[in-house]
Amino acid sequence: MLDHGFSTDLQLGDIRGYTLTKELLLKRMASIIAAIVLTVALASPSHAGIGVAGRAGTLGLGVEVTQSLIPMVNVRGGLNWFNYSFDGTESGIRYNMDLKLKSFTALLDLHPIPLLGFRLSGGIVFNQNGIDGVTDQIVSSINIGGQDYTESGTLESSIDFKSTAPYLGIGWGNAANSRIGIAIDLGVAFQGSPQTDLRVTGSLASAPGVQSSIQQEERELQDALDGFKYYPVLSVGLSFKITP
Repeated sequence: MLDHGFSTDLQLGDIRGYTLTKELLLKRMASIIAAIVLTVALASPSHAGIGVAGRAGTLGLGVEVTQSLIPMVNVRGGLNWFNYSFDGTESGIRYNMDLKLKSFTALLDLHPIPLLGFRLSGGIVFNQNGIDGVTDQIVSSINIGGQDYTESGTLESSIDFKSTAPYLGIGWGNAANSRIGIAIDLGVAFQGSPQTDLRVTGSLASAPGVQSSIQQEERELQDALDGFKYYPVLSVGLSFKITP
């Protein structure tokens, strides 16, 4: 029995180590890609076109800089942010939610037909998006994971995403080539399933069986959010070329 328990602990440790190594590898790969993009951009000819754009979309409000590298290929870097508070219901529980969007994009654009604005885009989204939620103070009862509780307190939730997400998409516009233009992007960020964390406060935290109910509620919330592993990216804006 002791050997069996030790073997199980070792296997779980190996799994955790593998997950940590995988996350570290993804972060290093993202850093390498960003460094390559920046190096190529800095090494490009001084006469290369440079443009800026302001945009709004599912990543929030954003600004970005585009620089041409070689004919038909541009590099783009952007910063997006937006905060929004709203009321929402998940798994039958009503939360006061705070949506916090913050991300950085490093993309390469291929313009197969230079005279047209159509482009194919790929790269990395450095993702710091998240959602925090808290229920109102419980005054009657709340159902958590299929169990009713009457103790006072609140239920808090945090929803986070992987810090790096590969991106593929299409778009229209070339800020490095057009004095004034429209910037449109439509794509997908492959950010994986969101990670959920639930906590309780007050006397509810010491209620019998509440931790098991929280784990069940987390599983239900995780299932409800599983579709967000593929995050749709849609944005529109205006671009301006800032070089002659």
